[in-house]
Amino acid sequence: YFATGLQEEEKGAVHKRSFKVLEGLKKLNIQADQAPVIAVLGSGGGLRAHIACLGMLSAMKELGLLDAVTYLAGVSGSTWALSSFYTKNGNMQGMEEELKHRYEKNEWHFDESLDKAIQASRRENYSLTDFWAYLVVSRQTRELHDSNLSSFKKQVEEGVLPYPIFAAIDDDLHDDWREKKVQNSWFEFTPHHAGYPALRAYVPITEFGSRFENGKLVRPEPERDLTFLRGLWGSALADIKEDKAFIMDYFKDMYEKLKKKYLHRGGAKTVTYSNAEQMDVDEMFLDLLMAYAIDQDDPSIKDKLCDMQQALGPGTGEFGKEMAEIIHN
Repeated sequence: YFATGLQEEEKGAVHKRSFKVLEGLKKLNIQADQAPVIAVLGSGGGLRAHIACLGMLSAMKELGLLDAVTYLAGVSGSTWALSSFYTKNGNMQGMEEELKHRYEKNEWHFDESLDKAIQASRRENYSLTDFWAYLVVSRQTRELHDSNLSSFKKQVEEGVLPYPIFAAIDDDLHDDWREKKVQNSWFEFTPHHAGYPALRAYVPITEFGSRFENGKLVRPEPERDLTFLRGLWGSALADIKEDKAFIMDYFKDMYEKLKKKYLHRGGAKTVTYSNAEQMDVDEMFLDLLMAYAIDQDDPSIKDKLCDMQQALGPGTGEFGKEMAEIIHN
């Protein structure tokens, strides 16, 4: 559906919250005839932003400032903190101790996270975001949430807690819509809806991930859990250029370590498979990949391919045989 301005559910929640805000200001010895709209925004930054935002929320709660806030919003790591805050009904007591316990004990249940990722892989719209959410973000935060964003409705509709807005970076808008896109725009999520303010297009949060055609719901899907949304809000996969640059830098770093390893062994000026008999196949592949990435016309690439084909002999099993066949072709 299309909407302009604040939607009715949000208006109602903000109105209810205004009474709490006035009470909060009064406790701070601030007199106001009408409640101001005060928003606290959390920046991105992964785990660092997550912990910093939790610390900020804890301090604001202790000082009584949080009671005067109308909106809480964030992106990336801050959304991880905010979602924990709402999951715990805004109860900050003991949150620091719990966080300390989770990281000191290194509590992360890989089997549960893997099972979630496998379940998600059966969905039609499965993507790298699912893998990122269940096996990376859950590992960083030491949390695996089964609850949904819509479960926050009661708290915010009654004005007990500030109205939350979780933002995700938009970098893949449909070509037909790009001319309508405004600079620095976001895709936003609330306990009531998910949508794109620049286009004024929204869906109920309970139907986010379902299939729509021409604005009509044609195949409903269960509401996505908070763990998946955390991966989506993390926005780490939104900028393809940055992703490629990060991956290339990572490979370059590994490649430099690889060169040092074999230069130290044999004193060779360049790494070749013939003078590094103990090189593992994965190291060969990295060397080959970097040679191609640096210069596709590098004459050594052909020799590296031939050497790698020999290394992937019968002793490497069916996978090795298949790889050798691919290289040959």
